[in-house]
Amino acid sequence: MRRAVAVGIILCVAAIVLTSCGQSDNSAADRQTADQIRKQAEARALERRALEAQAQREEAAARAARTANPVAESAAQGFEALAAKLPGQQGLALAAIAPGAGRLQVTTAGDLSGGVAWSTAKAPVAMAAIAAGTGAQATLRSAITASDNAAAEQLWSGLGGGNQASQAADAQLRASGDGNTVMQSQRLRAGFTPFGQTAWSLPDQVTFLAGMQCSRQGQEVLSLMQQVVPAQRWGLSNVGTSPRFKGGWGPGVSPGSAGPWLERQMGIVSMPGGDFAVAIASAGGDHQTGIEALNQISAWLNSDLATQKAGRGC
Repeated sequence: MRRAVAVGIILCVAAIVLTSCGQSDNSAADRQTADQIRKQAEARALERRALEAQAQREEAAARAARTANPVAESAAQGFEALAAKLPGQQGLALAAIAPGAGRLQVTTAGDLSGGVAWSTAKAPVAMAAIAAGTGAQATLRSAITASDNAAAEQLWSGLGGGNQASQAADAQLRASGDGNTVMQSQRLRAGFTPFGQTAWSLPDQVTFLAGMQCSRQGQEVLSLMQQVVPAQRWGLSNVGTSPRFKGGWGPGVSPGSAGPWLERQMGIVSMPGGDFAVAIASAGGDHQTGIEALNQISAWLNSDLATQKAGRGC
């Protein structure tokens, strides 16, 4: 009997000990879970603070960009208001030239960001020919001032044609700051130049324009762009003083495909407050509709940039 009681007591004590141990284990597990939850909450709080700080930095950078490029807000708002009144799609890229100020601040507006380069591609091709010493002055003049396709094809052939010519033109794009555009090397459409079917965005054109001033071949082509023949002097030809510009136009917005007419121009315009690199485009109508749209855009630019400040030169 005593043995049974003793065994019972021992069993009870063991049960109490086991229960206490179980409770202790549970408490430890609870503490561990609580610690994990706390650490996760702290991590989320840190992540949230990091995101908030990043957002603040981005907003500060945006404010700095607007300060560095005062044309940004007024140009974007003014262009959008004008584009809403014009038929088809319109696009603008614009930058105040600021030598030595670092990265170019490019403003964009409108619902057309670029497309087929058409004859604007003749500028880097001509630069490549000048750099290689393969372009006769008369051929260069015809290709740029009169946008003569036969002359431009002659420059292209002189560079070796195909991939070789494309790489030579790409080298000029890179040297002038355009790190994105790749010159089309093959003829995608019968009756049209291969390089003319290059996809070239308006912002990349503006970057290229600003960099053109910094090389001998770029300066030479810009000089020719100041001498465009009277029959092609629309749009940017009416902005500022002695604008240096090149136009391109044709039936199609996407490389290799026919479609709505695309009218585009790129150039450096000299205003009282400095020089501005500009690329404009219109799509959706015919050649004459595009010309009229670029004329209206250019008239607005002439007024909008009249009081803006920029630098001059490279």
